[in-house]
Amino acid sequence: MRLIIHLSGSTIFESEIDAVPPIGTVIRFVTQGYKKGLRSGSVVEITLNRDDPPCLDFTEIPSGTVILDANGYELIKAGPEID
Repeated sequence: MRLIIHLSGSTIFESEIDAVPPIGTVIRFVTQGYKKGLRSGSVVEITLNRDDPPCLDFTEIPSGTVILDANGYELIKAGPEID
């Protein structure tokens, strides 16, 4: 199924996964887009919690989509400077 991580409505990471990550999972990824000063190529970490659980969208048959919100992310390493 498809995984989308967004920040304030903009997709910053997209990939394929085999299962929905449970609450408490720490997800580390490299951003694929720029948003709110968070540069593309930044290493970011989010922890799934009960306040903002995964959203499962099965309107896209057959695989479905898992949507995660990156609000409250932790910046591990900033991406390259933009000229």
